[in-house]
Amino acid sequence: MNEYRVGIESSLEPVALEFFATFSRFEFALKRGGYALGAVGGRASPNWIKFASDLGNDFFSRMRDAEAAKIFFEAPPKRLTVKPDGGVEFTEQAALANTQMLLEAVGLVRNNLFHGEKAWIGERDDRLLRASLFVLDSAFNATQQRDDMRAVCDAFHHAKINPH
Repeated sequence: MNEYRVGIESSLEPVALEFFATFSRFEFALKRGGYALGAVGGRASPNWIKFASDLGNDFFSRMRDAEAAKIFFEAPPKRLTVKPDGGVEFTEQAALANTQMLLEAVGLVRNNLFHGEKAWIGERDDRLLRASLFVLDSAFNATQQRDDMRAVCDAFHHAKINPH
């Protein structure tokens, strides 16, 4: 009945699963920590743009200088775009110039993986996943040091993923 799911659990690399869970928890924490975007009564989305703005240029400079995030500046993730014939293709993205673009690149890693565009995790994909985790960890650490952003950290206590 659910043959399309056969083998999914064994085909996921541990780093991909860790990224899935971390990104999901981060989006929950952003929405619960004062970074919700949407109309009153409408769908709530995480406001990554405001969060990036609040992290500021110093955060971007630290990420640009960090070896663990280097791939974002040397070979950022590509975006899946629609071709004139209705098919899709990956297209290069502009060089990252600020925190908003960096967090958008982490979102592209998420989209490319979550939406099934990665049939397998190659070396470059592994580096992008690990760099994404580094950026998210660094963003979390930055919020811990700021009273005006601490609500994001506090929200993580309610973002547990429990298998039971």
